Amino acid sequence: MIKERRTELDIPQQQLAEWLRIPPATLSRYESGQRKWPPQLYQRACELLSLSCTKFLEYYWDWEKHRTQWNWASNVVEVDAGQTWATLSGGYEWFYEQRRFKNQPPEEIQSLLRADTRLDLIPYAEFYNAGASTVFASITALNPPPHFLAKENGEPLGLARRAAIYFEGWLLFPQVNFLLGHRRIRVDLLAHQRGSWVANEMDGALHKQQTEYDRRRDGQLKIPVVRFSEEEILSGRFIEIFRERMARFRPKRARVIGASSVATAAEFLKGA
Repeated sequence: MIKERRTELDIPQQQLAEWLRIPPATLSRYESGQRKWPPQLYQRACELLSLSCTKFLEYYWDWEKHRTQWNWASNVVEVDAGQTWATLSGGYEWFYEQRRFKNQPPEEIQSLLRADTRLDLIPYAEFYNAGASTVFASITALNPPPHFLAKENGEPLGLARRAAIYFEGWLLFPQVNFLLGHRRIRVDLLAHQRGSWVANEMDGALHKQQTEYDRRRDGQLKIPVVRFSEEEILSGRFIEIFRERMARFRPKRARVIGASSVATAAEFLKGA
């Protein structure tokens, strides 16, 4: 994909390698398939060549591809023991009846997405209703925030893939555990996009009584924290609110000297 697009734009391999700050020989191995592209480098190349961001999903696994690879132990999707979307039932029936969601993942997908409370399931349903998809990616391989990440049982989080909700450029990993000393902080949805990390918290009624505790907790994470109140989650406008809150965390596009944006590389090469 990268080589075809580079050739189409008549960009020399040497030039693209310089933009990516890698040796031309390394780029050649990536383009020929001898080596697999690192996810972040691949996305940067896509931006330089004005490729759609959705092409980045080629380096995650969609559900169909995953199902054909169950015999590859290194590619098994890991799920911590505990509640999932599939096992939590009941609660907020009136809301689901009111919303009448049309696009929802099958139970086999729901069984791979951890959930803490029934309230968490409403944002999940809203994401899929708004066009989200399920992909499988390793949190560790994406260079996560500088904290020790752990499974639910306290063991270190390895390189195994986990199910994530992919929505408008964000990878949303449900129920991720941070270990800070002897304390565990569990994030409802850890969001990732091109090196940016944001913790999303779905606050039930209890959180109205512990605002100071939540403030101290958020400060310990060392990454931005976005909180959604129960009223916002049940408003029917959650997706709109999510977009507004997360807009300021979207990574800025990388730039090339003399170009207005690497996303318009084709115009730049024409002398625009």
